[in-house]
Amino acid sequence: MNKSNTNQHTIMRTIRLILLCLLASLSTQAQQDKKTADRLTDIREQYAKAMSWMAGEHVEDNMGYEMSIQNNRVIPALGSINETIHFYFGLDDKKFEEDLTVAYLPYFMDRRYYQGPREYFEEYLFDLKTGKLIYFSRINDNYDGGKDETRLYWGKNGKDVVHKESKGDEPADENEALATADRLKKAFDLLVED
Repeated sequence: MNKSNTNQHTIMRTIRLILLCLLASLSTQAQQDKKTADRLTDIREQYAKAMSWMAGEHVEDNMGYEMSIQNNRVIPALGSINETIHFYFGLDDKKFEEDLTVAYLPYFMDRRYYQGPREYFEEYLFDLKTGKLIYFSRINDNYDGGKDETRLYWGKNGKDVVHKESKGDEPADENEALATADRLKKAFDLLVED
C-alpha cells in the first residue's frame, strides 16, 4: 500500500468515526426529544383533568374542593399589592385509608395580583402522586405596555425544567416559581390544618 492510499484510508476511517458519533448523538437527541414530548403530553393531560375538576365536571377522587383568599397590603417601594389566590384540592384518600387522617392535596393554584398598575396572573399545577410542582405559567403586564408570558414544565424528578416557553421582556424564573409554589403550599397547609 502506498502512502497516498494509507492517507485516504485514514481519512475515510476518520470520516466514518465522525459520522458514527454524529448518528449516535442524533439518536440520543431524538430519544431526549421523545421523553420531553411524552412528559409535556402527560402534564397537559393532568392540566386538562384539573380544569375539569375545577369546572365540576367528572369529579373523581374527592378532588372538587376550592378555597380562596384575598390579601391587600402595602409594601414600601412597591406600593399597594392586591392579591387573590385560589386553592383547588382534594382529600388524600390514601392517607385516610392508612390511619384515618384527614389530609388534603392541592392539585392546582392560581394567583392574581396587582403591583401598582401592573397585573400578574400565575398558575401552579402539582403532581398528585409526588406533590411536586410540574407546571407553572405567568402572564403579566410589562413596563412597555405589553405582556410577558412564561410557561415552565418540570420533569418527573420535580427539580429540572424540561421545557420552557417565554416571550416578552421579563420572563419568570424557575427558582422563583418553585419558591413561590412552596410558600403557597405551606400557606394552604396552615389554612386547612385541623
